[in-house]
Amino acid sequence: MTYLVTVYIILQVLFSSACATRGEPNQGLVTGQANIASPMTKSMDPELARLIKTFSEDRGENGRAAWQKLQSYPHKDLIDSLLRVREELTKDSPMQLSVAFVLCNMNYQYSTNVQIIVSALTKIPHSLNYYADNAEAMLSRLIHRGDKALLQVLFAASPWSDGALAEALSDTFSDELRSDPKEFLSQLKETPQDTRLKVYKLIRFGSLTADDVKGLRTQVQSLARTGPISQVAREILASPALKQ
Repeated sequence: MTYLVTVYIILQVLFSSACATRGEPNQGLVTGQANIASPMTKSMDPELARLIKTFSEDRGENGRAAWQKLQSYPHKDLIDSLLRVREELTKDSPMQLSVAFVLCNMNYQYSTNVQIIVSALTKIPHSLNYYADNAEAMLSRLIHRGDKALLQVLFAASPWSDGALAEALSDTFSDELRSDPKEFLSQLKETPQDTRLKVYKLIRFGSLTADDVKGLRTQVQSLARTGPISQVAREILASPALKQ
């Protein structure tokens, strides 16, 4: 009798162990599925995302530090990472603009990437341009970087701009006029007169000081004498933009 009891207990132990062993792979599979579904494996690298966002939105010290950090990545690896980030984003994500802006600054497929930013400002109807302010800020920085032809895009946005966008355009136009009057007027010359008149009004409420206006009037007066931009130079002198 004692022998039978002992055998029964041993069989029970073996049966329990077998069940536990069979259950382990199922637990591992559940864990594996949880890892696959984890946001960390599906989303972009948090540090890279932070650097992209900071550089694209901050013109100050933090933005410069983020750009230096981005430049420390191997060039090809960074481009590949940015393209993967782009693929993971929805088409209407504001991060699409940020990624395009970084790629523009890396001179990677510049025309394609700058057009992504431009379209966020210019698409119709303008009331649905939810990220127009972001796009203006990025285009302004690319203009400052040297792509002066983008001024044409901002000029075209002037007639329908208002609120924060109008304020941003005022500052960008003031900065560019102050920095290089000849180049600014050369770009402005190509726009319709009603657009130019709107640009002058925006400049009037921009960041130019009285001293800036005084200095600019002297420079623009010399440009108004002769040359291809003499007409637009005389026009801005008589406008509110350079009113003393």
